[in-house]
Amino acid sequence: MTCYLRLHEVAVAVHGDVAGSDWAQAHGRWLRADGVAGRDAVFDAMPVTLIELDDLAAADLTPFAGVVLSGRSDQELLAARGDDITAFLRRGRVIVYSGQLTGDWLPGVTPFERHEQAPAGAAELAEHPVLAGVDPADLGASFLYRDGWHRVPEGAEVLAHRSDGTPGAWVARAAGGTVLVHSGANLLANAVLDSSAARIVPQLLAWIGATAAR
Repeated sequence: MTCYLRLHEVAVAVHGDVAGSDWAQAHGRWLRADGVAGRDAVFDAMPVTLIELDDLAAADLTPFAGVVLSGRSDQELLAARGDDITAFLRRGRVIVYSGQLTGDWLPGVTPFERHEQAPAGAAELAEHPVLAGVDPADLGASFLYRDGWHRVPEGAEVLAHRSDGTPGAWVARAAGGTVLVHSGANLLANAVLDSSAARIVPQLLAWIGATAAR
């Protein structure tokens, strides 16, 4: 599920208007897709644009509501684009980051902190539009990392806890925009699951669009 390919090589830029997208069609394509090319092609049925990280500096992010980034991305490259990321947030946009942050390039977010490993068990999910209708039992073991988390800033909303009650995902305001920080595998990778976990993908995109619109 989480090994798709090259999510760590691209920034997934979310279009401002996601209301007209057909998730049922896109999900069917995800379930049938094979290989890098096949899965890249599935994004054509979704309200997103893939931007190669190497091209991020030259990309015009103005039309987009948000950007989804993977923890396996080149964080030195992202740090070099820190001013662009901050400027994007200042326009009221959204950054979603899954993984283990190693630097200070994402405003309001401190690096991943390793702690005593949480016991195995299902995550506890809060009521939130991104997670609506998701059965924690359908989430894979890498949905939340067991060996640590990102410190939750004051005023943040915690979306998911690890099995020992420690925070695993949260939303906060930062630099005039919104960040969703998720200490786990890329949320978009849930698209390949034939279970309630796949709901995360369209719901995440819809939430990004609605949040940026505010």
